[in-house]
Amino acid sequence: MAALGFLPLIDQPHRAPIIITFAPRPDAACDAAALAEALAERGLVIYPSKHWRRDSFRVGVIGAIGEDDIDDLLAAIGDYRAAAGQDRHRAVRHET
Repeated sequence: MAALGFLPLIDQPHRAPIIITFAPRPDAACDAAALAEALAERGLVIYPSKHWRRDSFRVGVIGAIGEDDIDDLLAAIGDYRAAAGQDRHRAVRHET
């Protein structure tokens, strides 16, 4: 996610094991609601939110999620960023 311009909003010791909250880096602004809409068109769901008044979104990481699902999400976010004119944040593949 860092390669796409997003960082976890909550520090590792305080994160829940079933959901991760991401926010755009200061140099990579992003409208979380618009991102959620674009991802929904591809059958992917994130949960846009505001934490500490920052635009952010949550990704659930529980259930039957495989590497292909992660790759699909990363590719879709990269495609959205490129379409929004932020193509320095290209799609990346999940690495094991």
